[in-house]
Amino acid sequence: MTKLTDATNKLREVMSRCGSPEGRNRRFLAKFYVLLTMIFILGTMIDIFRMGEDEFEEKIFRFKSINILISGLTFPLVDRDTYRLITMIDDRDSSDLGIKLSKAQKSFQTEMDSKLDKINNQMYVVSVVIYTLLIFGPLLSAIILISTRFLSNAQVYITFEDLSLPINFWYPAEFENSFTYIFLYALQTFYMYHFSGYMYCTVAAGLMALKKAINEMKLLCLIVEDWDKEKITERKMEETINLKMEINIAADIRERLINVVKLHDSICRKVSSLNSSLEKMYTVFNNTICFQICICLYSSSKMDDLVLKIEHLMLMIPLSLITFLYCSIAQNLLNEGEKFRELLYWGSSFVDKPKWFRTSLLLIMTRTSKELEIRPYGFYVLNLRTFSMVLNAAYSYFNMLNSLKSRI
Repeated sequence: MTKLTDATNKLREVMSRCGSPEGRNRRFLAKFYVLLTMIFILGTMIDIFRMGEDEFEEKIFRFKSINILISGLTFPLVDRDTYRLITMIDDRDSSDLGIKLSKAQKSFQTEMDSKLDKINNQMYVVSVVIYTLLIFGPLLSAIILISTRFLSNAQVYITFEDLSLPINFWYPAEFENSFTYIFLYALQTFYMYHFSGYMYCTVAAGLMALKKAINEMKLLCLIVEDWDKEKITERKMEETINLKMEINIAADIRERLINVVKLHDSICRKVSSLNSSLEKMYTVFNNTICFQICICLYSSSKMDDLVLKIEHLMLMIPLSLITFLYCSIAQNLLNEGEKFRELLYWGSSFVDKPKWFRTSLLLIMTRTSKELEIRPYGFYVLNLRTFSMVLNAAYSYFNMLNSLKSRI
């Protein structure tokens, strides 16, 4: 069993553990997760409406929670897309299409598979870091608040309104006691565990499927380069050996060309499928991460609580990393498509090839004129420019919040 198979099995296992098994209806756990999300959203909205006009920062933090909850609500709803991406990662297009690879090409494929496993491990670590920050940040802040007042012998009574939850929302005042606080914290820890599991599977599957398409484009370029490396040898053979061998050489060239056509067509279909599978999740990610970075900037500059200020500063790192990863990988897919076009135009040495070869190559060149791009709902192209747009929008919203605060 390869590392890549282990990675996809791990993704399936986590998805099933969260209540969304492959090929079956969602289990009670996934439905309970959705129900909790709706309750938390409703409770947070009620909390916002009950706040006064002077509680601007608290309202902003509640909107931050709603933003996270809405993104969490989409994870179980795109579970079929996630499984479709996992299946794409498992697919071996070169083997399924009957393409015979050289030893160098097989070695390259093995090396690329190990890099896919590395992406999976990185996303697992990022998900654990986000889960840890969201859960233990408020708990550490509550412990420090209680300890500080206890050690200073302050006579100020600590209410449970002073203690933060991972997701702050409204509940009746008569239930403000230690049991309710511990129960809600445990419930939200359970919720955030499944939130992080869904996020890990969704993000890792999307990044690995994109990277798999890039690796197949690189393999395609290797196949084209290999037939050009052998063109001198083939020409010498044509001059010195009999007609039968020339026919065999032509058949070999034809087979290589057919392999290129089949693999390129498979990649184009895969990218089209990637577009439909990724458009929901990446639209949600772009908006969610933009808003989260904005609030993290605002809270780290305005909050008095040092622990929560550090938490929000640290939270920006994995959020920015996730955005950069999927934008840079989508940019690499565009770059590999451009590299393949250049290789066909300038590196394929088609002048001395038969007419049928030149005609087939012209058809491939026509097909490559369409960019291999990820375009969520057709509104924009996912690339490194998208990453800069997300960060610029987050900073613009941060300035807008500062402006609104100064007017209140």
